[in-house]
Amino acid sequence: MASSSVPAHVLRGAWDWWEEVNNSTLWQDRIFHALAALFGLVSAVALIQLFRIECRVPEFGWTTQKVFHFLNFLVNGVRSLIFIFRRHIQKIKPEIVQHVLLDLPGLAFFTTYALLVLFWAEIYYQARSISIDGLRPCFYTINAVVYAIQFALWFLLWWEPIQAMIILSKIFFAGVSLFAALGFLLYGGRLFLMLKRFPVESKGRRKKLQEVGYVTTICFLCFLLRCIMMCFNAFDKAADLDVLNHPILNFLFYLQSIVEMSSARVSSFTQALLLASLLLFMTVMSCEAHLTPKYYVKSCPQALSTIRAAVRSAVARERRMAASLIRLHFHDCFVQGCDASLLLKDAEGIVSEQNAAQNFRSARGYEVIDSIKSAVEKVCPGVVSCADILAVAARDSSEYVGGPTWKVKLGRRDSTTAANKDLVQRDLPIAFNNLDELITSFARQGLSIKDMVALSGSHTIGQAQCATFRERIYTEPNIDPGFAAMRKRRCPSSPVLGNSTLAPLDLVTPNSFDNNYYKNLLQKKGLLHSDQVLLSSGPIGDMVKYYSKNQAAFFADFAAAMVKMGDIAPLTGSAGEVRRTCSVIN
Repeated sequence: MASSSVPAHVLRGAWDWWEEVNNSTLWQDRIFHALAALFGLVSAVALIQLFRIECRVPEFGWTTQKVFHFLNFLVNGVRSLIFIFRRHIQKIKPEIVQHVLLDLPGLAFFTTYALLVLFWAEIYYQARSISIDGLRPCFYTINAVVYAIQFALWFLLWWEPIQAMIILSKIFFAGVSLFAALGFLLYGGRLFLMLKRFPVESKGRRKKLQEVGYVTTICFLCFLLRCIMMCFNAFDKAADLDVLNHPILNFLFYLQSIVEMSSARVSSFTQALLLASLLLFMTVMSCEAHLTPKYYVKSCPQALSTIRAAVRSAVARERRMAASLIRLHFHDCFVQGCDASLLLKDAEGIVSEQNAAQNFRSARGYEVIDSIKSAVEKVCPGVVSCADILAVAARDSSEYVGGPTWKVKLGRRDSTTAANKDLVQRDLPIAFNNLDELITSFARQGLSIKDMVALSGSHTIGQAQCATFRERIYTEPNIDPGFAAMRKRRCPSSPVLGNSTLAPLDLVTPNSFDNNYYKNLLQKKGLLHSDQVLLSSGPIGDMVKYYSKNQAAFFADFAAAMVKMGDIAPLTGSAGEVRRTCSVIN
C-alpha cells in the first residue's frame, strides 16, 4: 500500500506545479512576455530580410519572396503585440472583437505559408510541362473562401455567441491547418522525390536536397500539430489553447508549432527557393536573391561597356558570331547550369564538354569569349565571371544584329568542374529531336513550352552543318520541294561527303534577328527537323503562327525566356570561383 502511494503523491505534486504556474500572475507574465519576445524577434528578422532583398534587387518589385517576408513580419508582429497586451484584450467589448484579434493572425499565418505551397506547385507543374495559369487564381480563391467563411463565423458569434459556434470556429481553424499540412506534404514531397532523380554533383546541391526535406517535414508537422491541438481544444475545455489562457500549454504549443516554424522559415526560405529551382536547374525566385543587373556597378563599372565593345567588334568581323555567342550561352546553361563549365578545356581531372558530340559540331566562339575576358581582366582583374560574360555577350549579340535586348542579371560564379558527357548528351537538345523530346529537354530545365518556341526563334540567325539536316532534305515529306532542292546542291546524300558544309538557318534574312524563322516554318522551309516539328497542331503550332505575324511579341517573349534561361542553377556566393582565364580553373 505504501509503495502505491508514492507515485500518486508524485503525480499530485506534478499537477500542483502545473496548476500553480498556470494560476500565477507572475509566471503568466513571464511566459507570455517570453512568447512576445520570440515572435518579435521573428518579426524583426523577417523585416531585415525584406529590406536586404529590396536593397539588393529593388527593380523586381513585390516578388513572392518579398511578400512572404512582409507577411511573416506582419503576422509575427501582431502575435507579439497580442501577447504583450493580453490583459487589455481580455477587457475589450464586445467579445467578438477579442475573437477577431485572436483569430486573424492565424488566418494571415495560413496565407503566408500557402504562398510557399503555391510557389512549389508552380515549379512542380512547370517541371511536368503542365500549365500553371490556374494556380494563382486557385490560390486567391482558396484564401477568399477561407476568409469569407471566417468572417461569417465571426458574424454568427457576434449575433449569437453559443458554444456550438465557438466549437465550429475552432474546427474550421483545424481544417484550414490540415489543408495547409497536406499542401506541404503533397508539393514538398513531390519536389523532394523529383529532385532526387536528378544528379547531385556537389556538397552544396546535396545540402539543398536535405533542405527541401527539412522544410517540407517541419511545415507539415507544425500545421498537423496545430490541427490536432485545435481539435483537442474545441472539445476539451480544460485544454483550452486560446492565447489568453493556460500559459504553459501556450508556451509549448506556440514555441514548437509556430515560433520555431516561422524562425526556421525566415532563415531558410531563400534556401528553399534555391533548392526548388535546383530541381528544374533554374529559378526566377532564387536568382532574385542573388543575381542582379547592378552586381558590378561598384566592383567593376566598366564591365558591361567593355564586353559590349568586344562583342560588337567580333560580330562586325563575322556576322555569324552573333548566333554563335547566343548558342554558347544556351549550351552552357542547359548542362549543369549557367556556370561557364562549357568553356573549360581538357585538363587533369577535367574532361571538356566541348568534345561531346552536341558541342563538337555546333558550339564555337570560345576564342571570342577568351578575348572578352582578357579585356575585362585588364580593367577589373578577378572580378567578372566567365559565366556572366557569356550571359552579357548573348544579349549584346542579339541587340547588335537587330534583335531584342534585356536586362541581364549578374553575379554568377564559374564552375570548377565540367559535366560528364552523359549529362551533356541527356540535357542538350539536338537537330534530330522530335517534339516530345524537345518539350522534355526544355521542361527539365524549368522552361515552358512558350519558352521553347521563343528560344527556338534564335535560329533566325546562324548556320547549320550539312550533317545536321541531310536526313531532313532527302527523306522527310514535310519540306518545300524547292527549298529541299536548293539545299541538296551543297549537301550531298552520301554521309561521308560535305558533312561540315554550312547553310543558313534562315534563307531570307540570315544575318538579321527577326521573326522570319517562323514564317519559314509555315512555308515548310525549316532547315532542321527540330525546327519544323514546332509547326504542329495545337498550342505550339498556334504560337509559331502568332510569332510569324507579331515580331514585337516574339522579341518580348524571347527576351523573357533568355532571362529565365540565365537563371538555371547559377553558382553564387562562395560556390565556384571567378576564373582568371575562362578555359582553365584557377
